Amino acid sequence: MSGPSRSTGRAIAAVLCAALASCFTAPAHAGAAKSVILIQPPAGGITPKGDPFYDFTTNAFLGSGYQLLIGDYFTIENVIGVNSTSLTSQPLPASGLLPPGDHWTPDVVDLPAKAVWPGAAHETVDTADATWYLTTTSPPGTAIANLTNPNPLNLGLFTFQTYADFSALAANFSITFNYFVHAHDDLGNLVEETGTVTYSMAPVPEPASLALLGLGVALPVVAARRRRAAAV
Repeated sequence: MSGPSRSTGRAIAAVLCAALASCFTAPAHAGAAKSVILIQPPAGGITPKGDPFYDFTTNAFLGSGYQLLIGDYFTIENVIGVNSTSLTSQPLPASGLLPPGDHWTPDVVDLPAKAVWPGAAHETVDTADATWYLTTTSPPGTAIANLTNPNPLNLGLFTFQTYADFSALAANFSITFNYFVHAHDDLGNLVEETGTVTYSMAPVPEPASLALLGLGVALPVVAARRRRAAAV
């Protein structure tokens, strides 16, 4: 009895190689949340505020084919330098990103574990989980839905602040936190997902940029003076 042809053997080998490769290659977006997607805003996710306190800001999007019902939430986990006294902020109707009447309620829960602040002084600091719950929608009881739009729906900016003025972070500093999502799909089924969000220091304008900005303000003033002098 004759064996398989050489071309058939090559085909079988190719199929086996592809199968083995799929066993050892992770999906491109493994572990990435698709319902609520958190990314840092273009201006940077970490902004010094004062002595310095630091703001951690993320831009939240609702993925296509998902909806948020009353009680749905997302939690950014094990955040360093944050505790239950930390200030928070969330989108307001005036931002234009949420219909009037929609409201998120923050809840920052202290964790027993401490961490080392990554600034120059290496202070030992509190850690916390920062959660935002969808608590009110308008009309009451409706959902924030993104069921037919193929693009993510911008939910707005969510910010929490460190509870004290810790030492300065390096200009190129960045840190990644895990987050957990409790949402629903287009059929109303519960969706629970995890993801990661990276915060990096907001870029500082270069001296040349600042000089150009000042020049842009000064030029109209100079031109106005020249016009007044010519009119005299």
